Amino acid sequence: KSHTLQDGDQVDPTTKRNVITSAKRLKLFAAMDNTKPIQNQKAITELKHLQNLEIGVHITLEFLAEVKLMKTVNKLRKHKDKSVASLSKSIRNAWKDQYRRQQQN
Repeated sequence: KSHTLQDGDQVDPTTKRNVITSAKRLKLFAAMDNTKPIQNQKAITELKHLQNLEIGVHITLEFLAEVKLMKTVNKLRKHKDKSVASLSKSIRNAWKDQYRRQQQN
């Protein structure tokens, strides 16, 4: 079984750097409230990078809170572009489920 991260554990430096970059890009995108297809596609690309991250495996909830990523993803759930909104909702729900499972262990 692979090692599981707990709050306080160190997130892999490369993962940390990539997540911080995605968080900054998504925060800017969310602030623009832009519906241009090229901007929406860029946001979808960033969200797809985040989709594979699992709480307790790649990242911690503490780290998500630190970079305010959960807040940004949550805001994007209400985006005008349905693809952005749907992917954001999917990520948020997956992270919530992972967090709940981690709390049960």
